[in-house]
Amino acid sequence: MDESKRFQDQLLTTKFFVPAPSHALISRARLFALLNEGLSRPLTLVSAPAGFGKSTLVAAWVQSKPVESPQVAWVSLDEGDNDPVRFWSYVLTAFERCQPGTYQPFLTALRRQDFSLPYLLTALLNTWVEHSEPQLLVLDDYHVITEPVLHASLTSFIERLPPQTHVVLISRVDPPFKLSRLRGHDQVFEVRTDSLRYTPEETDAFLREVLDIHLDPHEVEQVAARTEGWPMGLQLVGLSLRGQVTPHALLSQMSGKERYILDYLTEEVLQQQPAEIQVFLLRTSILAQLTASLCEAVMGEAGSQQILETLERANVFLVPLDGERRWYRYHALFAEALRARLEQREEKQVLYDLHRRACDWYAGHGSVREAVEHALQAQDWPRAADLIELATQVLVLGTRGSPSVLNWLRQLPAAVVGQRPHLCLYYARSLFLATQFQEALTWLDAAEGALTDEGTAPFPLHDGSVGTTSRSGLSEHERQAFLGRLLSYRAVVAGHYGESQSARSLSQQAFSYVTDQDVYERASLASAQALAALAEGDASTAVQHAFVMSTLMQAADNVGAAVSFLCIAASLLHLQGQLHAAWQTYQEAIALGAGPEQVPFVAVGLAYAYQADLLREWNRLDEALEFALRGLHLAEQGGYNLVYLGRGYQALVRTYLSQGELEAAQATLEEMLHLPLLVQNPYQQAALASVEQVRLWIAGGQGERAVHWAIGLSHRERPRAPLASEREEVALVRVCLLQEQSAEALTRLERVLKRATAQQRWDQVIEARLLQALAYQVNQQEHEALSALAEAVRLAEPEGYICSFIDEGNPMETLLSSLRTQEQKQGPTPYLDTVLASFSSSALHKEQPHPEFHPRPSSPHLPHEQAYPLLDPLSEREQEVLRLLAQGASNQEIAEQLVVTAATVKFHVSHILSKLQARNRTQAVARARSLGLLSAEP
Repeated sequence: MDESKRFQDQLLTTKFFVPAPSHALISRARLFALLNEGLSRPLTLVSAPAGFGKSTLVAAWVQSKPVESPQVAWVSLDEGDNDPVRFWSYVLTAFERCQPGTYQPFLTALRRQDFSLPYLLTALLNTWVEHSEPQLLVLDDYHVITEPVLHASLTSFIERLPPQTHVVLISRVDPPFKLSRLRGHDQVFEVRTDSLRYTPEETDAFLREVLDIHLDPHEVEQVAARTEGWPMGLQLVGLSLRGQVTPHALLSQMSGKERYILDYLTEEVLQQQPAEIQVFLLRTSILAQLTASLCEAVMGEAGSQQILETLERANVFLVPLDGERRWYRYHALFAEALRARLEQREEKQVLYDLHRRACDWYAGHGSVREAVEHALQAQDWPRAADLIELATQVLVLGTRGSPSVLNWLRQLPAAVVGQRPHLCLYYARSLFLATQFQEALTWLDAAEGALTDEGTAPFPLHDGSVGTTSRSGLSEHERQAFLGRLLSYRAVVAGHYGESQSARSLSQQAFSYVTDQDVYERASLASAQALAALAEGDASTAVQHAFVMSTLMQAADNVGAAVSFLCIAASLLHLQGQLHAAWQTYQEAIALGAGPEQVPFVAVGLAYAYQADLLREWNRLDEALEFALRGLHLAEQGGYNLVYLGRGYQALVRTYLSQGELEAAQATLEEMLHLPLLVQNPYQQAALASVEQVRLWIAGGQGERAVHWAIGLSHRERPRAPLASEREEVALVRVCLLQEQSAEALTRLERVLKRATAQQRWDQVIEARLLQALAYQVNQQEHEALSALAEAVRLAEPEGYICSFIDEGNPMETLLSSLRTQEQKQGPTPYLDTVLASFSSSALHKEQPHPEFHPRPSSPHLPHEQAYPLLDPLSEREQEVLRLLAQGASNQEIAEQLVVTAATVKFHVSHILSKLQARNRTQAVARARSLGLLSAEP
């Protein structure tokens, strides 16, 4: 049987079992009553530290309910469930086990790439509204979930639950929900530590009925006081008291702090076991779950089933996971203590051997995730690398790559990954899809190096010796296909940085390796060519490539990517001034991405976000804001859309600007500048943000900031890509108009108009013509002003442009009125009438009049860079870090002084370098001093 076929990303059946109690239980009717009361709310939160019997309580409560009670879907979570697809697959499968056939369509939809999780959950909730069967979902160990997207989706899910459905969360810590809001809406019932503590009466009952220990009332009080009602502490005490003739001495030695009780009594419990049981407990503690054959593989001897049953009967913290007593786990705290003791007793080589045996067992049973985890623990790097390579082929991986696989790759030594072309390329692809282009390029270099080297390469083993592994092992055909993928990724990255010549050259090289069957690579190359054409301002060529990309992805049944590329094509049509054609293309993208069960692909969010800019242009501002916010929320659910989000954020900034919501516009712009694609990418910053930032400063009455930005622009290297350079020119024109430097503005506009007209980018021609009209108006050249405005109107009228006129404020309204008076001599002017009528209802026009700016006597008297504000200003914390950098402090020294971690300091330093456009600390400090952010002298 082909090994890749038997490695399936299967869900663990044991995670759906309601845990069976490992010992007899005492009656806790008061807690059952609390849980019953909680059913009147959508959510019951059972939150307490480890060892408080949370899972045992809820399991006993569930099992005590009559047959006609709600069906129970139980999921025991672990760290691997932080993948949204995996998490919700478990939840839906738990429900499917209760009602076979009902949830299969949702599971199918979920496992398809890039589906919108919010819309899928909405469809699920709608299904429940139509069917009134009572249901109960229990999520055990929710504290292991750390992924913010999961918290957000579950919160939204809980808030919209129909009355007959209830969720119970069992967690060691409070989940990062807005609990205050849930409490305010009476949507949560909480069972907490104080409720779970054993009362003195329950303590006495537990000792007598469960552990057969009989103490006098004073001793019971001592136990209750020392354990503070902590059920696990009580069980540990009880086990230690067994066989003690005088328990008073033991009780008097115990600390009241729970962790010290655990440390002391674990040793007591372990030492009371026979030597062979102690060895079994210690060596099998490396396992998250235990079954006889797995334990025998790790121990290297038979008899594990009998030992497991003995441990269960002896109440030695063994928790059955199924009714057949085939699968178990140790209590988490007990397992942690055992592992700590194991590490103290054994040499590392013994630990590596145990993990290696566990890896072999899991690999033989098709459990790839667990096999990889143990291979990594064993530091058996070649074995781990082999398994990860297999995992990338057979696991259900999202478009961002599986979080587990990325974590695995980061654990492997870079030298080991670098010797395997496929792992390098997968690593690069995952980073590429997450828009971490610079790190992706590093692994592309490694992939190419591993591909071109021959023979074998040395790598370090955990015992200090050196092993060898194959560098490539690919046939010539495989090498060519591999090179095609590698070069296509490089070409796309170059395109995103505006390096059009490099993107085109790399694409040409890649074409020699790509066949007609390599659909994804051909789409990547079309993407690179589109980006190269766009960087040069050639929108016509770019839009053709975008349509090719979408067609290729539809043929490959990758609907999400097809939708994304249709959105890109539509945005390019907008750039060409074809607003109606762009709208129609967005509608086609939305229809294509509708998906089964009416669950849209997340890429549809791009269509909504991009459409917002059309609605804004047509002066439908409320709709534009709704589309932009909804679209960005939806698009951000899918990782690969990060690379295309900038255009959506730009639409939202423009919408806020048109509404006069300047604070919201500035906040959105700052958020956009922190998108992965824009960080340390001057091309994208210039193309997407330069004009909008200058407009914001001017609209907010901060004209001097715009002037200082323009001065600073002349002191740094500008993007070579024509499109980015042109956008900066338009921003500079606005600064010139602010300073009433109309001659310079007209000179700059002439260059912009010449190129934009030749390339038929009519949207930007209209913008330039309007600015030209305003420049002539400043120069009191009315005839020329009206002539430029008439040309803008001629281009704008067929597509219904409105906001481009309104956003220029009172001076534009005056010019339009003069033009209408002139044009009415020839006949009716319905379009001009509509545009002028729109001025009266404009929030920006009414509340934010076009700001006046009084320039200084002459611009040479302005300081060159002194006190020049950054496009993205430093935060207060970044300023503190900058001052310490200037003093020569290291990251660790800064961390100690600011009482933060070194990782946090590294994060701040990275942002400071980016904002100051510096390559290193020295350059950043020098740049800061020239800007007046630091004193001139060190």
